[in-house]
Amino acid sequence: MALVGQGLNDCEIARRTGIPRSTVRDWRRPAYQRKAHRAVCPRCRRATKPIRFTAEDYAELLGLYLGDGCISAGARTARLRIALDAKYTSIIEDTTALLERSFPENLVGLVEVHGGTMYFVSLYSSHLKCLFPQEGQGKKHERRITLEHWQRCLVEQAPWGQERRANARPRRAEVLNEPLNLD
Repeated sequence: MALVGQGLNDCEIARRTGIPRSTVRDWRRPAYQRKAHRAVCPRCRRATKPIRFTAEDYAELLGLYLGDGCISAGARTARLRIALDAKYTSIIEDTTALLERSFPENLVGLVEVHGGTMYFVSLYSSHLKCLFPQEGQGKKHERRITLEHWQRCLVEQAPWGQERRANARPRRAEVLNEPLNLD
């Protein structure tokens, strides 16, 4: 950096030091962007994009997953796919909004299938198995599904069948990246 202080350009510094010019350039003007501090998953302790949900949102998402959803493992991530009937456009819109609200930095996909009679709402995330530990081999209706303690606490705060008031103010979203007791 002393040579930079003398006013030498990248080529001259490279000639004098024997360091490639592109390396000198990168030292002087780094092109890379440092990754912003990533949140940490409270279940597996790995880095994650933000995951936010209220108890009501989690209960609804759990119900959609257990009812009409599936999680498929990919090479480096997992995919949540929820199958919805095309006749119920408000449910499709609500489900899309729920996923966008809960996973604000993940893209939510919407695909029309079966000749337009059905839609798949999908999302990729490496932490779907952390959020839905019920994921496993075989059909959900043929295996035992039990909620973990932390899931039961969230569902009890906002039972699936609870009547929602149209003008109710949503509670502050619980941020999964803040310490939660998941035992």
